[in-house]
Amino acid sequence: MRLNLVMSRVQAIASTDPSMRLVLLALLLTACAPKQGLTLPGSTRHVGSRPPPELTPPAEGPWLRSGQPAAATPDRPLPSDHAAAALVVQAAQDSVVRAWRRVDGETYRDDCSGLVCALHASADIDLAHRNTAALFELAKELDVHHRAKIPLPGDVVFFDDTYDRNENGRLDDDLTHLAVVEKIRDDGTLTLVHRGSKGVTRIWMNLHRPDEHADADGQVLNSFLRVRKGSDPKGTVYLTGQLWRGGASFWRAAPLVADAG
Repeated sequence: MRLNLVMSRVQAIASTDPSMRLVLLALLLTACAPKQGLTLPGSTRHVGSRPPPELTPPAEGPWLRSGQPAAATPDRPLPSDHAAAALVVQAAQDSVVRAWRRVDGETYRDDCSGLVCALHASADIDLAHRNTAALFELAKELDVHHRAKIPLPGDVVFFDDTYDRNENGRLDDDLTHLAVVEKIRDDGTLTLVHRGSKGVTRIWMNLHRPDEHADADGQVLNSFLRVRKGSDPKGTVYLTGQLWRGGASFWRAAPLVADAG
């Protein structure tokens, strides 16, 4: 009887003011709800607010488990807070101070591309034993190649003409070297880890000032990556920023199958 009386009053008010229908219906349902209240699964600490960053699950990158690529801008990789990128950086830092050629019992070549493949293997990204040119083609195939002037930590950067590979005295030697980005200074200068003539070392590159070796304070902006020789052809360049070809974010494609491409 009491419920019927309430319903009749709701209908009378709603007939004169339609906008009150939803409000009155909500009040009615609240009055008829069980007395124990509403139960939510888990903590209610963040109900009604956006979750803090630490509660937001990390993105898997553009190559999802479905195999479909997500949108990515052609000149900028995704943020490298990805766990795989962090592992590549950690492996690069470790490689400067200790032996790196063996990862999980597998031996890698003692050259620049062997180092890059080993560093990625440490992050469970299987680049197999590809050389520099093959890694560049793989990056394009997986849509992780980019031309960002500030690549991100964990990225690979490629270089042309770091030496006269075909010994013809011309500047026509594509994809002769590569390195891994370790960190970025405030002025945009990148710290790179590579396998060069002196072993695994750090070098620097600033793509906003590619023709400058150092700034006014003497801080290195671009390292010399090609050895100067008297037989070098006219127009030869020597600095990292001048020899740069592009970058790749292989960590975006993790996990990566060895036989891709």
